[in-house]
Amino acid sequence: MIRMPWTNHTAPNVMLEVTDACNLRCRACYKKPGSTFKTLDQVRQDLDTGATLRPLHTVTISGGEPTLHPDLPAILSMVKQRRVHVFLLTNGLNLNENRLRLFKTSGLDSILFHVDAGQNRPDLPSNPDFPAIRKRLSGLVSAATACGLDVSISATLYGETMEFLRQLCAYVFAEPEITFLFLAKGRDPRSTLPPQPYLPVGEELDTVAIQSFFEREFDVEPFAYIPSSIGPRIPWLSFFVPIAYRGRKSTWFRIRSNWSDRTLMAIPRLLRGHYIHKTTQNAPLTLLRTAINAATTFRPLTFSRFLAASWGARLGHKMIVYDDGPVRLADGSLEHCLYCPTAIVRGDTLLPCCTADYSESRPSEKSP
Repeated sequence: MIRMPWTNHTAPNVMLEVTDACNLRCRACYKKPGSTFKTLDQVRQDLDTGATLRPLHTVTISGGEPTLHPDLPAILSMVKQRRVHVFLLTNGLNLNENRLRLFKTSGLDSILFHVDAGQNRPDLPSNPDFPAIRKRLSGLVSAATACGLDVSISATLYGETMEFLRQLCAYVFAEPEITFLFLAKGRDPRSTLPPQPYLPVGEELDTVAIQSFFEREFDVEPFAYIPSSIGPRIPWLSFFVPIAYRGRKSTWFRIRSNWSDRTLMAIPRLLRGHYIHKTTQNAPLTLLRTAINAATTFRPLTFSRFLAASWGARLGHKMIVYDDGPVRLADGSLEHCLYCPTAIVRGDTLLPCCTADYSESRPSEKSP
């Protein structure tokens, strides 16, 4: 596992909050609800600020619930004119195929659907089980895929949801149309909490438990991490998993990240001036990354077996991120990622997305 090579000044993504209004209330939402909608000029100003603070590959549109904004198609077009990857975060309640097609033609590249059991949703029963969530997700994924969008999903995890996580990950690995899974621990940053000890799987969710879960259940190990702003806790893990699909059968390769992966990540920055943030499906590039990783970790036979499974199959990849969330320490300080890969533009600076609505929030990193 390598440390993510980005810093607060080189991370290739910013988040634009176009509204603080939302049509849902999630159990562990970091966002304070409101009713304001930014004008196009205000969004443009935030976009200009983000572009001066980071060399951008991706711009993420968020809220609140961004699909409530009446000028969202114009916002998407404005962002796409910057020649960046346009990524939309949404709960999916306000969407249908016509709107998805409009967003695609307006410049949207990727969409992330947040659907989980911690939401009181009108399109799901109370306290839904995973089959109900899967059915709703499948409808959203199919509609977005039909419109040519790259699709991601997101879920918030709570202490009792290890079985939910198992079913969710099995669904994501089985669906070639899903590129990215974002998992966030449900934490309340307003609470005063001491640093939480690492406990066995099933008693507490943290990065240690998550790493153990993926190794045990799916034979996958973390690709990279982001360190803490204060202590030794690792608040952010990412996984990269090449997968070959042949009918309902799938075969994946266990990436063991090393110096070669840091080198591959540095190439776009050298050639284009920025790192890559939101990856999309690219079979030749996935195969190349897998071959280099196999060669530099001395596993030619393992790669040969994966190559054989990939021949004539549908080759893709999964990116999975686990965010352990912020912790308010006993002295009142907030511990979070050393830098935020999804930092929010606020005024003339960037703030960590999970703590930006609290007065104690500060830019996540001072060093260049």
